[in-house]
Amino acid sequence: MQPLVLHLTLYAEYFSAILAGTKNIEYRRRSERYDNKFKRPYTHIKFVNGYGNHRPWLITEISRIEKCPNEWRIHLGPVIESGNLHLLHLDIPRTSLNASLILF
Repeated sequence: MQPLVLHLTLYAEYFSAILAGTKNIEYRRRSERYDNKFKRPYTHIKFVNGYGNHRPWLITEISRIEKCPNEWRIHLGPVIESGNLHLLHLDIPRTSLNASLILF
């Protein structure tokens, strides 16, 4: 069976935390867009830092997707592939990685 891959964009600090294994849940606010998107049985996520073809990326397995009243919680498995990591820039202000939502 072919994996079904969800594509999401992240800020560099959260991307790096997933890559390092210190962030294992990705949050998305409940909206019609994500409610419809998560009806599909995704098996993997491809995260990119920024937009375009030449951006850092990584692929993780999805352990499970949890539907909560105000947010979606995507429980991440291990990083299984990555690329363009030499383009990752962390010259951005630091905020807490424990923020309740990263919204796009």
